[in-house]
Amino acid sequence: MSKAIRGIYAAAVSPFGEDGALDADKLIAYCKHLVTDGGCDGVAPTGTTGEGNSIGYRDRMALPGAFAETGFDPNRVIFGTGSCATSDAVDLTSAAVAAGFCNVLVLPPFY
Repeated sequence: MSKAIRGIYAAAVSPFGEDGALDADKLIAYCKHLVTDGGCDGVAPTGTTGEGNSIGYRDRMALPGAFAETGFDPNRVIFGTGSCATSDAVDLTSAAVAAGFCNVLVLPPFY
């Protein structure tokens, strides 16, 4: 990393539907609100506050691409890519980077 991240980054909570699945559209809309009307410099979705480990692998893998499709500024997002399985954390981090989001939060092993 060549530049320090500065400012206020909100730990975004994740909205879930009645079926328990992540509502990605609502999450993206909420994150956009946080960086516009909410006055935040950026957001951190799918971290521990956003219950990242409660979100299914496929949904977490698709989320960076969904953010990118909306034109969300990559410098304003830090995806939580931690997982109990190291290979999942690697995949999630790779998906974020492939979508243009190079800032990630990765938990240390906890089991």
